[in-house]
Amino acid sequence: MNMQHWALPISSPDGQLLGVELETRVEVNGCRVLTNYAMQDESIGRRIFEEEAGWLDRKAGWFIDNGLFCIVSSEAKSLAQGLPFIKFFSNHSRERPETGFWIDEMGAFNSSAIPLFTQGCEVVRFNKHYATLNISRPIFPVLISNIRRYCNKVIVPVHNGRHFAMLGQAGVWAVQQESSLVHFSHCESLLDGNEFPHCSR
Repeated sequence: MNMQHWALPISSPDGQLLGVELETRVEVNGCRVLTNYAMQDESIGRRIFEEEAGWLDRKAGWFIDNGLFCIVSSEAKSLAQGLPFIKFFSNHSRERPETGFWIDEMGAFNSSAIPLFTQGCEVVRFNKHYATLNISRPIFPVLISNIRRYCNKVIVPVHNGRHFAMLGQAGVWAVQQESSLVHFSHCESLLDGNEFPHCSR
């Protein structure tokens, strides 16, 4: 089994790094396995958790000193108790803290906007496919404005910087560009002039 950990940067539309998302990739016999499925195997899940915990512990000083956050999978949310810079998306009500919770997949099929109307929602992130389909439409800034009435911090996944100006004007808090990830061991490079080394997905 091969396991690699990647840092996917999340920045403001004007390029200021705000945090990263820790993405773990697992390959078994040369085939990539979705992490959510891999976590269902107790031994693999334990190894993923232990390796992620190790990386987060080693990089904690960098995150804290630079005021950055790190998003982890909900399976690793217990790490947040000792490392306050850690964030996780809690789409299910049973996972949510009373305040300051983050929700994901806004606009996805079968997703619900109900958490937006719940007091305590701090951040919402659009579904990647939904954002790709709608980001060029005139209604998209209006949609963002309506969402910000209930949750001021909105993350929009993007493929390139083409729409950064529009997103900034619409009040989007952060963008997440998937082509910009680096190995988690080199996450410090994301602050070096915002020149993100590319890695193929």
